[in-house]
Amino acid sequence: MPSNRRQVIQSAAAGAGLAISGSVAVVSRVDARQTPASSGSIDNLRIAMSGLPPQLDPQTDTFIVMVRVYNMMFDTLIRRDWPNGGALVPGLATSWAQVDESTLELALRPGVTFQDGSPFTANDVKFTFDRTIQGDARLAASGRYGITETVVIDDLTVRLITDGPRGSLLLLLTDPGAEIVPATYFQQVGYEAFQQMPLGTGPYRVTEFVPDTRIRFAAHTGYWGGAPAAANVEVVPIPEVSTRIAALQNDEIDMAMDLPPDQIAELEGSGEFAISTVAPLNVNILAIVGANPPMDRKEVRQALNLSIDRQTIVEQLLGGFGEWPTGLQSTLDPLYTERPQLPYDPDRARELLTTAGYAGEEIRLAFDSPNYYPLEQEWTEVVVSGWADVGLNVAMSPIELNQREAITAQDDWHLYTASSGNVADVALAQVYATPTAEYQILHTPGQFDVLNSLVAQAQQTVDKAQRRDLTRQALDVLEDFVMVIPLFTINRNTASKPTISFQETPRFGVDLRPGRFTVSGRGRPIERNPLFYAWTISHRALRAEMDRNARRVPRDQGGK
Repeated sequence: MPSNRRQVIQSAAAGAGLAISGSVAVVSRVDARQTPASSGSIDNLRIAMSGLPPQLDPQTDTFIVMVRVYNMMFDTLIRRDWPNGGALVPGLATSWAQVDESTLELALRPGVTFQDGSPFTANDVKFTFDRTIQGDARLAASGRYGITETVVIDDLTVRLITDGPRGSLLLLLTDPGAEIVPATYFQQVGYEAFQQMPLGTGPYRVTEFVPDTRIRFAAHTGYWGGAPAAANVEVVPIPEVSTRIAALQNDEIDMAMDLPPDQIAELEGSGEFAISTVAPLNVNILAIVGANPPMDRKEVRQALNLSIDRQTIVEQLLGGFGEWPTGLQSTLDPLYTERPQLPYDPDRARELLTTAGYAGEEIRLAFDSPNYYPLEQEWTEVVVSGWADVGLNVAMSPIELNQREAITAQDDWHLYTASSGNVADVALAQVYATPTAEYQILHTPGQFDVLNSLVAQAQQTVDKAQRRDLTRQALDVLEDFVMVIPLFTINRNTASKPTISFQETPRFGVDLRPGRFTVSGRGRPIERNPLFYAWTISHRALRAEMDRNARRVPRDQGGK
């Protein structure tokens, strides 16, 4: 690595509070689990996040700040078991079967009640998915599932009929937008009132919602999954990271969420807090406005992609709290196919620029100011420094988030920071592989017939092996074209009191269900069970994690 770029990374890492020794960041790992002296409960759990959602209807929108709290109030028919690789497991549905290629029948869990005590039935499932059929432009979930009809067989049996074979339907039914809402209550209070005071079958009921100020919850004591450990929960917004951490240190809150990587090492090192960290189902990307020269040349796009040292950024700047990806597909994607991590090959990048006839034209990159993503300006500077090493002339420009979200192919930008879901089975169809897809429309039309056809075929079959192969081919086409540049995944991090055991999930939701959230009478760090924690770390790092555990001397046996 050229010395000037190393200096950029070391300077950025130092500014972010990470210690650099040689070529890797020195970051201690403190277990997020605590030894429970006894299983207990807490009267009031206080949680601070970076912000609060403006409304609480899961089908209206699914921004991260909303998904954080939806999970406390609602359930889906099917869930993902993250400690077991994200396997599909029963939720409000106990079983399901494909009646034919377009009909899915689900048997519903008996004895489930909403938080007001009313029974959950097939009519609530019908009402929830009928909302997505009606074309309501206010709902992000409209048309999302390809469902054309819902049929109630009896109180505990329902059929979802789609517009043809829908191989991704089971996976989509685990999404926040598929959380079940109560038909009778919703019809009584109406759309706007439901956004402010919702009702679900989840472990907590909203008792007070003051936008931008707080949300208060009370435990759903009749929850079908067992009584939650916290009787009451209050979620407050503390946008400033340092203020959020200070509130935790001053015992004003019990959990501080959405902490950037540069803050974790110090909190871990103090020994006073439990840390939960996970790589989410999301990858940071650079969107490419391919309609603007020189981004219309594939060789230039490929050169940009090849001259990013992702491994060094993850290890040094992110302190290991991230993942060096293989592309736009998570290892937790049910259709995942093994492929190498994205390469770093500056020599090949220089050759491609020569082939493209690139003559130093300025490339304009927009990034969020203030940072929208953790350490966004710092890692953008490192990426641009690497590009300069191969002869790319990239100029960084800070813009506000609302300006970045409004960029179109008609603007004079070439690149901008963004992020994408990386469950390819879903993301390809939503934002990459249709003529109106978010990132496809930034390029000159007429170049994506093969990509669009592959993804359409994958969506229109329920044969898993066929879908996996078609998805693999589509990702190969996307990677060769370089529609966007995948960067890395940045972990989601939460610090809490040592008596609290909380596990971040790749789906962002705050899961306070029994077994996922526990309280003990006292807490001390214990050795991590690597099999249990496989879901909280990079799959490719699991073997190294197990090796470290095997060599570690337990603290109560003389370790220091």
